[in-house]
Formats: sequence, structure tokens, C-alpha cells
Amino acid sequence: MKKFINTAFIYALSAMAAGVFFREATRMLNYTDRTYLSLAHGHLFMLGTLFFLVVALLSKFIDFAETSSFRKAFVVYNIGLVWTVVLFLVHGWMQLQGMEVGAMIAGIAGLGHILWGIGLVWILNLIRSRA
Repeated sequence: MKKFINTAFIYALSAMAAGVFFREATRMLNYTDRTYLSLAHGHLFMLGTLFFLVVALLSKFIDFAETSSFRKAFVVYNIGLVWTVVLFLVHGWMQLQGMEVGAMIAGIAGLGHILWGIGLVWILNLIRSRA
């Protein structure tokens, strides 16, 4: 359970940092259009912080967290989420700089979403099978 709370805490700090970065970078550069930077904050809070707080609570009542399959799913989920958020930040920064953002950035971010989705379904299936 402590691992999940620590993970949620790290995601909360990251979400706050991403929110401050979004606000300050757009303000300093006088950027008023939509940017992918705004997505990082919400993804980190909801899919990182909130998700792992719920997993921590569930782990008190359902025995799923100590399996090797769960440990693998945990890694896949986190790699996918971090990958996705990093690409949001890259994409958003490119937008702020007025750079052309090609389909390659969206495609690479999509791979992060796929990994995250696999991790999510894997974790939910493990919890469901142990409930």
C-alpha cells in the first residue's frame, strides 16, 4: 500500500509542477492559444495521483498487489503514463516556440497511450480476478 501512496505523491508533485510550468510558460511567452502543455497537469493528477490512491485503498481489501503479474502491469502503466506526459510537454513546448509539430510527435505520444491503456486494463483485470 505504501508503494501506491508514494507513487500517488510523486504524481501529485509532478502534476503541480506541470501546472505551474504551463501557467508560467504561457504567461511569459504571451501565448493565448490552446497548447498540449495544459494536458500534462490533468493527466498526472487523474491518472497518476487519483488512480494510485484508489489502488492503495483497494489493496487494503483485495489481495492483488504482491503478484509478479501486478508488478509488471504497474511498470507498464507507469511507463505509458510518463511517456504520454513527456510527449505532451514536448508537443506543448514546440507549440509555444511556434515550431511545426508533425504527425511523428502525435504518433510517439500515441504509443505512450497504448502502453498506458495496456497497463490500465491489465491492472483492472488483476483486481477484478481477485475481487
